[in-house]
Amino acid sequence: MSSTSKLSALLLLALIIGSSIYLYLNQSGFLGYNISQIPYEEIKTQDTRIVFSGSNTETGFDPYAWGDMGEFLANLSYGFYDMLAYPSDLPFTPPINPLLAPLYLPLMQAILFNVTPANPARYWKMTAYDEYSGESWAKTISSTQPLNQVTEGPLIYQVNINITNQLRGETLLPVISPEPLIINGSLNIATSSDLISQSLRSDAYGSAILSLTFSAPSYSSISYQVTFTPIDLASMQANSLPPSYTDEEIRAVYLQLPSPQSIYLESNSRLAAVIEMFRSYAESNSVYDTAVHVLSYLSGNYVFDPFASYPGGLDRVEWFLESGRGTSFDFATAYAIILRCLNISSRLVYGFLPGEQIGDTRVIRGWNVHFWVEVFNPTSTGEDNWIQFDPTPLPGDITDIVGADSQIGDVEYNLILNVQNQSSWTTARGDIFELEVFLTNNTGPMGNTSIEVYDLTENTLITMGLTNQNGLFTYQYSYNSANRIGPHIIYAFPSSLPLIRNYTLIIVDGLTQISLEVSPNPPENVTRGRERVTLTGRIIDDLNNQPIPNQYLSIIFNGVEIGRAVTDNSGYFNYTFTPPLTSIGEATLRVYFNGVFQYYFNGQILQALAPSAESYSDEETIIIVASTTLTTELNRTAVAPGDWIRISGYLTFDNRSGYAAQPVSIYWANSSGTFMLNVVLTEYNGFYYYDYRIPAGIYGEAKIFSVFTSTNPYVLSSFTDPTLYIGEEKITMLSCSPSSLRRNEYTSITGLLTNSSDSPLPGRTVIINFYSTNPVRLTASTTAVTNETGWFSLNYLIPVSFQPGTYIINCSTTSPLVVASEYIYLNVTSSTRVQFEAHPLFIAPGENFSITGLILDDQGAGLTVNLYFYVNSVLQYNLSAINGFFQVITHTLPLGYSHNSVNLTIQFTGSSFYTGSNHTQQLMVFTSVIVYISVDPSLCSPGQGVEFNVTAVDNYGRRVYDRTVNLFLNNTLLTTLYLDTPIKLVEWVIPENTPNGPITVYGVLETNVNSSYSPATLTVQVVGLQLTSEYIIIIVAVVVIICVSLIYFVVKRRVKASRKTVELDISGQITRLQQYIREGKSRESLLFMFNLLEQLISRKYNLKKASYQTIREYAEHVTGKTDINSKALYDIVGLVEKAKYSKLDIAENDLAQAMADFKLLYTQLTGVEF
Repeated sequence: MSSTSKLSALLLLALIIGSSIYLYLNQSGFLGYNISQIPYEEIKTQDTRIVFSGSNTETGFDPYAWGDMGEFLANLSYGFYDMLAYPSDLPFTPPINPLLAPLYLPLMQAILFNVTPANPARYWKMTAYDEYSGESWAKTISSTQPLNQVTEGPLIYQVNINITNQLRGETLLPVISPEPLIINGSLNIATSSDLISQSLRSDAYGSAILSLTFSAPSYSSISYQVTFTPIDLASMQANSLPPSYTDEEIRAVYLQLPSPQSIYLESNSRLAAVIEMFRSYAESNSVYDTAVHVLSYLSGNYVFDPFASYPGGLDRVEWFLESGRGTSFDFATAYAIILRCLNISSRLVYGFLPGEQIGDTRVIRGWNVHFWVEVFNPTSTGEDNWIQFDPTPLPGDITDIVGADSQIGDVEYNLILNVQNQSSWTTARGDIFELEVFLTNNTGPMGNTSIEVYDLTENTLITMGLTNQNGLFTYQYSYNSANRIGPHIIYAFPSSLPLIRNYTLIIVDGLTQISLEVSPNPPENVTRGRERVTLTGRIIDDLNNQPIPNQYLSIIFNGVEIGRAVTDNSGYFNYTFTPPLTSIGEATLRVYFNGVFQYYFNGQILQALAPSAESYSDEETIIIVASTTLTTELNRTAVAPGDWIRISGYLTFDNRSGYAAQPVSIYWANSSGTFMLNVVLTEYNGFYYYDYRIPAGIYGEAKIFSVFTSTNPYVLSSFTDPTLYIGEEKITMLSCSPSSLRRNEYTSITGLLTNSSDSPLPGRTVIINFYSTNPVRLTASTTAVTNETGWFSLNYLIPVSFQPGTYIINCSTTSPLVVASEYIYLNVTSSTRVQFEAHPLFIAPGENFSITGLILDDQGAGLTVNLYFYVNSVLQYNLSAINGFFQVITHTLPLGYSHNSVNLTIQFTGSSFYTGSNHTQQLMVFTSVIVYISVDPSLCSPGQGVEFNVTAVDNYGRRVYDRTVNLFLNNTLLTTLYLDTPIKLVEWVIPENTPNGPITVYGVLETNVNSSYSPATLTVQVVGLQLTSEYIIIIVAVVVIICVSLIYFVVKRRVKASRKTVELDISGQITRLQQYIREGKSRESLLFMFNLLEQLISRKYNLKKASYQTIREYAEHVTGKTDINSKALYDIVGLVEKAKYSKLDIAENDLAQAMADFKLLYTQLTGVEF
């Protein structure tokens, strides 16, 4: 290197260090780190934070997650984030928690290592585990030995890793299953500190372990070459032996279960059922064939779900088999344990999928973490070895690229089952039909294979036989009188492959018979609408009397279907109904089966028609009668002799229709006896009445009987008997004024209490009762006292509990007898108010807007009423408010609309008890819009934060908001913004991998009219330095000099800064802050206030907030380097944190305190009063 180059390098290095900019570059694009080194750290989002706690002495750390209100969200097992920095030896890896997905993403995107060449792609093994606890895996063999390195292989891969190191540590190296084969002399370690020692060892699990010791914590770049031993899977399968041929040393370790197998399966019933399904096959087949069939079962019947979360409590395999979904960890765990229960040695493997191909290199990231299984395969040729099997159903683009030494795809079988010699699926008993089975696999027809054919419906074996050389097996069969009619599901499968099966359907046709019994027993009467009728019976096969189970039967009432019954497993049915209020007299009942059989198959309920099975039961007849209701009302319940009363009421059927032209007998009964007053006929609507004058000299209680005696045998009689009190006192001239008013208003109620001689009764207490009319019930009562002339008067405040409507008022007294007045009526009314919001507030012709609103009465209760919707005073349509709520889902502004605004009105015209009201809102109409963007700062570096100010202005010069804007960077969508304010502030951090050059920033409003933009330009300037070993000596010397210089200049600058005032024109921003405060936007005010402080501090002290700093860390940095008022600054920081991370509202006194602190800091930073 020339002296000029060295000098340039020194100057550049001094500039970098003096500017406090540190940039690390590496070839893989990822700088590793180890979170377990960090005693305490937080990662924050708007609603969630993860806190890592641990120490340097721990093997990992415990990450916990809380919401912003302090609620506990998750506990993630240790090691997960370590793995994402760079893989370590994990005892357990949890699934991804969707609640914390925003926090996982940057870590999972991190590059862990890269491999060249890209193809053929490989699974990259880190290590394996042998001991299963019921929830997780661990290792029981701790011994290691020096790794035997090789000199060549069929294909050599170059692996590059970047990691961080403590003084001493171990790192797992990715290798290819089953054993680590690293090329001798290929290991190269480039480190930022002295490497004291290194060793490369292997263990019993096929792991490669690199041990390193350094003079100081360092960053290391590791590269090495790895190869593999070719494995012929076809040969391994052909020569595979049963599990009993496995070496005892292997079986002793890799058949472990959490408890003895019999006890373990007894406590895990779902797992036991799966084992039972495979046990007979495993006992008569090889390890490889059994492993393939179990793999096919898991990958074909369970769902891969990376977000599946094991809740604990159950054995993890049992939970997975019950839930039907899981992560690759769950698939691999279940697969290994099922094989172990079948006496096949297996172990869980942790590693990575092949990763993303970029050119001739594959990049492996955090999200490529994966689990699979290695199965020990004993062979007749002595080539015993571990074979990797992956039961997780991965996408084809992964399985298609992996080398042929991994069993990750299913062996494909195809079995076809047909019915020949039938024109349809239906057959009669005794008819012969032919079953045809055709079996193939990937290589062609499978001859000489045992086939079993079953009737699933009757759970019987139909036949067994062998396929011919073309893979075909046929069998002629017929059903006889012992077989049930209806659908029969037939299935076939190879005896050696019980999971490879197919199905077909045969419908056996025949006659059915339905028996029917009715309760109550005919010809007893049944009162319609009140009493219940029960139908019971049974449907059977007419030939063999077998029941027809689980079928729908139609209930026919007077020739019309009124319902359906379902037969039980014995063919019995039961159906209960109440006769409808539509007819009286004789009615017929029948039960009908239409011959359509329902059957359950493959998770679905299907139908099949057997034409001859259609049948009816015998017809039964019942008598339907109607009940009647007779009401009687007295216009007065207490009277005096000589008073007139009106006796009235209604005679109605049970369906509430009036019974006209019927005689109603009216009787009087008291202590003297009973006698008839009159017989009156009901009117067209069933109404009747009779006016009667109380005879002189009669006192006490009397009964008024109204009796209807039916002459129709299908109509029941009825009667009623209200009570009347006859006393010596009476209340007359009762009135109220006003008789129509609102709640919380007064009405005056007056009346006169006299005896039978019309003499006034002073000093008596009168009870005043208020009754609502719909329904009639006592609503309120009060009292008044008569004066010396017998009059009483009361000013009564209508309570807010009264609902608008008509109320009946009457008065009574209890001494010496109950005396009642005639009724008077009071109407209670209410005002109303309509309120609504329309969105968006700015709209273009041809676009839709929506409206939601409320209509409330004067007490804030919602109303159920009809409303009218107007646009510019033109009626559009009617609306219905339900419990006060109404909504216009969408309404389109016409395309030709030419005005700059539109008025929307919702009107309620009023009703009997509610006054009308309306509300109008104006929407702004535009025909074009321009989106303006400003960027601050316009020149920045990767990792630095920038602010975009987004404003949309329409063709009338108005700032548009309540709309959506798409924000673009160099024609690539960055984000979609909702403009909730006329000026929208957007914060963005420039990605670390952003190259040098300008970035055009612009926004486009989502609208169907012309939307243009005024772009801004953001220039990205990357500062980097590629350091080589030639600089190291120079750097050491320069650092010492610069550090001394920095101390001097920092002290001097702090002294100078303490006297410095800020000359910064922020009047516009102060105005904006004041606007936020006036509009009540507390959160926006606090955030904007802190942004202003940041600018002032940066200008005075040259202390800018770094992108990685939280606001509290920034405040600590500022107070540690300046004489700023720390209490005022921390007060504001605490409130800003509350605004950003808490769901609690910002109180007015909080904002007032923040404003007082801001004024104090503003004066200190600028030297002028705020």
